[in-house]
Amino acid sequence: MSESPPPEPPEPISKPTSESSPMDAEANTSTMALLTDQSSALLGAVNALNDTMNGVKNDQPYDEKALDDESTCLALYDMVVAKTKEKAEEWNGTIDVTLIFIALFSAVLTAFLVPATQALLPSSNSTATNSNSTSTQTLPPLPARSDEIVCALYYLSLITAIVIAVLCALGRQWVRKLSIRPDVATWKSRTIWHVERMRRAEKWIKVLMEVLYWLLLASIGLFMTGLLFQLRNLATSFQGRATILLATWEVGVVLAGGIAATMVGTTYHAVRYEASVFEGLVSRAIVGDIDIGLTTGLKITYGMLRYLSWRGWRKIGGPVFVKRAKIGLERVTRMTGIKGESTFDDRLIDASKESTLEARRSDASSEIPSTLISDASSDQLSESSRWMRATQALRDGLEWLKTWRIKVKRDSLDELMNAYLELIADASDPILLERAAASFRYGAWVQYGDGSMDQLKKILSRLMATDTSFRVRETVNAQISWFSAWIPVRRKQIEENRKDRADQDRRASQGNGYFIAQSQKREEEAKKEDEEELRALELTEFLVSQRTD
Repeated sequence: MSESPPPEPPEPISKPTSESSPMDAEANTSTMALLTDQSSALLGAVNALNDTMNGVKNDQPYDEKALDDESTCLALYDMVVAKTKEKAEEWNGTIDVTLIFIALFSAVLTAFLVPATQALLPSSNSTATNSNSTSTQTLPPLPARSDEIVCALYYLSLITAIVIAVLCALGRQWVRKLSIRPDVATWKSRTIWHVERMRRAEKWIKVLMEVLYWLLLASIGLFMTGLLFQLRNLATSFQGRATILLATWEVGVVLAGGIAATMVGTTYHAVRYEASVFEGLVSRAIVGDIDIGLTTGLKITYGMLRYLSWRGWRKIGGPVFVKRAKIGLERVTRMTGIKGESTFDDRLIDASKESTLEARRSDASSEIPSTLISDASSDQLSESSRWMRATQALRDGLEWLKTWRIKVKRDSLDELMNAYLELIADASDPILLERAAASFRYGAWVQYGDGSMDQLKKILSRLMATDTSFRVRETVNAQISWFSAWIPVRRKQIEENRKDRADQDRRASQGNGYFIAQSQKREEEAKKEDEEELRALELTEFLVSQRTD
């Protein structure tokens, strides 16, 4: 069979030239337009197919990866870096504010320190007179004690301010190093390195922030003390009574006392209320809710010293020695009470020898007698019991303080519902509103709301606004049918609760102490359910009035 010749390639479309006819040019133009339309349609089809395949791929689970996969470790590293940057910005803000204040405060303090220092030195006229009267140079006399105190207070304040500035510079350097990428090979090593560095540095930087705060207060306190003391000395340095200066000093004392009273009041507020904005190191130390700072350091140091001393006492055989001394004294007492020819000194020596021989026999044995161990343990227990009794008042005070403190009802659904209604009514971001709209329930408002229909109307107006999605509005509309299905279930539950409370009241009337103690709780539950029924009726009337179908 003979092979057919290969087909000839098609002739390319020639561009129209000046010699081509107008009909040929028009045909070529229409052909190019047709090819362009077909290419656009093909490209659109390919893009649609890609979108479809991406959607199918997005519906599939991710491929399994190892824990130390580089992409996973990179994601973890980005997470920990973002968390570190957030804390670093907070610490840097505190340090920057402290540095700015210390710079201004040091300038003001220096302006007061220079005249105070010059007041300690003798005047130039007296120095010239002394130099003319004597050829030998002598040291100036001691200044007045009041001037020394003022100058010392100013210098201590300035020294404290300089220490604060140095600590701020060091703290800024330490915080900056937290965000530096570790010089290691893999992302896994960098993540572990950064997490460990953050864990080790965070507690010390928190301590630094507390130290800066208290040093700043100490520096201001020293300066104010020196300033008021200097003003008092100036007012009393004249022959008469400097009324205006004394009045100024009294006003300064009152203002300084007001600042001290404000600090005491804010500390009391932080101790009284759990979610107080004035919470600090002192308030947390008072309520025993502190894990950093001086209090924990003292507790750890004291506990370590007690443990080491107890270990050392046991290691040298202290409890056994005490027991042996008790045995010897008891035998000496018994021997001295027996009449005989030997003198008291002889009997004391014999008792000591006998106790020594017994001790040697005990040491020669393989173990210490069980009686000595039990007595030593009892001595240790008695010491611990004495320590417990000595600190019982402090523990009782802390327990009373915790019960007296007003805590945040962090698990209360009533508080959560009130916060939900308030925040949704004022929400301006449609995206956040979209995320929270699914939790809107008429039944939840009836059961946990505060009964304000005006606030509920604001919520409905906000959820049904034009900037919300169609899904949000349909969710609100669907709540009516869900609420109608919820009412019978809740009503049945309330009836069962009433029967249970009636039974408990009957047992309480028979003298059962447990149910008598729970009587106030039952009254609160009954009152809450009565209010819930009123809210359900009010809400039903409102929903019926809104429907026109």
